[in-house]
Amino acid sequence: MISISHSAEHGTLIDGTSKGDGSPEILKANGFRWSRNLGSWYLPRSRDQRPKMAVIDRTREHLRNSGHPVERALDTTLRPEAEVEADRSIRDTARAARREVKAARLNTLATAQQAKATDYDRQLPPMGQPILVGHHSEARHRKTLDRARTWTLRTMETERAAKEMADSAIVAATATTHRHNPVTVGNRIKTMQTELRALNSQLVATTTIYKDKGWAASRATDLTEQIAAHEDKLAYWTGIRAEQINAGQVVDYSKDNISKGDLIHYLGDWYPVVRVNAKSVSIRQRPDRTWTQTVEYHKLTGHKPQA
Repeated sequence: MISISHSAEHGTLIDGTSKGDGSPEILKANGFRWSRNLGSWYLPRSRDQRPKMAVIDRTREHLRNSGHPVERALDTTLRPEAEVEADRSIRDTARAARREVKAARLNTLATAQQAKATDYDRQLPPMGQPILVGHHSEARHRKTLDRARTWTLRTMETERAAKEMADSAIVAATATTHRHNPVTVGNRIKTMQTELRALNSQLVATTTIYKDKGWAASRATDLTEQIAAHEDKLAYWTGIRAEQINAGQVVDYSKDNISKGDLIHYLGDWYPVVRVNAKSVSIRQRPDRTWTQTVEYHKLTGHKPQA
């Protein structure tokens, strides 16, 4: 029996497959991947998300059409954002540690491979002597050259893989820091506010304009759950933003503390403010240009009042 399950903590998983049963081709075609760490098939980017019913239903149908009995157990409950972030940080740290170990192992292998290449290089005639065609040493010379070249190429490939793994470890180790970058947090809050307004508008329409439709009740329940999840996320990240402001990591810029003629720091440079708006400032990036660019307050990284 093949089992399709979903939970916020683990995402969408498929268990119960066996070697040679033909299921891997079906699962891969529907976007699932095999995880040696989990020991099961998983749907990428499904953790802490609502179940992707279109994918799940399509996969179940394809499996059943191929003669596989399938059961399904879906938990649509989402975790609080604080728990999600704490769990993500732990996973990032563990992922970074695993990749550091792999990078070290690859570097050790590259060192051994380079030693092999060097050993064959030393067996070659001195001073770059060319191959003596027809001489009794020709076969040995060619074989040694081939082996030296082979081990050198292997070394280069392993070193490349080691560097990629080390870079990947750095990305994993700094993922939480990047997610909490003040500008990133500000962008995330703005996106959530926009999405929350859209969801509320949809809920109002569903419970008024379309209230007599057969699907209205289930759609209203679904929207209510999404709104609750968005409100929880927004509250969490708004709290993070407040902590950053209190800690001095970022300034809560607004029209109350920035004026026309001031300088603001944006994307690594300073620009004069030509207009102050409710949610942004307008800047002119070059004095010889007439057009202006609008920059939202949360994207500013510095401010100098007009002298």
